[in-house]
Amino acid sequence: MQATIPTQPADTKKTITALRKRLERWELDHLRTLSASLSNQLEAANERIEALQSDLDRAWRNAEAWQDDAMELVKQLEAEGQTVGLTITGALVVEQEGGAA
Repeated sequence: MQATIPTQPADTKKTITALRKRLERWELDHLRTLSASLSNQLEAANERIEALQSDLDRAWRNAEAWQDDAMELVKQLEAEGQTVGLTITGALVVEQEGGAA
């Protein structure tokens, strides 16, 4: 024997409306939370980009300073009559008077 529960159309409509409102609030809360999380991730990514850009700028300044110093050293050594060369690995060498570096 099956029992049927009589429902009123108005009660059903109220229940569906209440469920829709609750689901809309949950959806809105979820979207707000997601938006805040994405905003925090974006801010962290932008801060990391700025830090990396700063590191890159510092690396270029150091490389240029090293190049300037190396070129100044080569000029000074050549002015003193020394022969300056580079190894395969990029090291500066001064050739000794006997021909060996």
